[in-house]
Amino acid sequence: MRDKAHAPTGVNVNKQPCDMVELDLTQKREELKGDYGASLRWGARFEDGEFSTKVKNDSATIQLESGWGGKATVTISLRAGKLYWKVIKSEGENYFPREMILHRAK
Repeated sequence: MRDKAHAPTGVNVNKQPCDMVELDLTQKREELKGDYGASLRWGARFEDGEFSTKVKNDSATIQLESGWGGKATVTISLRAGKLYWKVIKSEGENYFPREMILHRAK
């Protein structure tokens, strides 16, 4: 059973865990810069920061430092018009969602 202390009233946290990643990206040629915000379990733990990396073959590897003392290595990749987020290495305490498909905010 998941902790529902941070979920809105009426939400079934077993069916809607609500992990979140928000990226604000800027790309010039192969250089990718951005700000990120990420949370698990309806914002029970939140991560934020900046990054800079290189894009190669529609994919980028990002080294992220956690505000909780840990680290994560994440790949973001563009496939079939969708942006995929995946943690490929995790060390120590961090609260980055492990895997998801990101959608453009309107």
